[in-house]
Amino acid sequence: MNKIEKFIKENSLDFNDTGSSLNSVCTTISGYALHCGLTDVEILYDLICAVYPSTSCKDELKRVFAFAKSANYQSFWSTAKAKKMYKF
Repeated sequence: MNKIEKFIKENSLDFNDTGSSLNSVCTTISGYALHCGLTDVEILYDLICAVYPSTSCKDELKRVFAFAKSANYQSFWSTAKAKKMYKF
């Protein structure tokens, strides 16, 4: 299991949610993935599918990932707040 899959499981991220809940988990995983150096949303989607094979989050993930990348969301993961909120 790689870091992304482990992060999803340890933090109980649910990619079968809808609406703002799905947006929230996509934002979280996008920022974390960028922090880990992953810049390809297709690879990220494949890693999510390894944990949630029946997810249909691809469109939301693509939209959020592009925004997270342009807005430097990966920087949050270097903060003490991130370390308190999530297991990684």
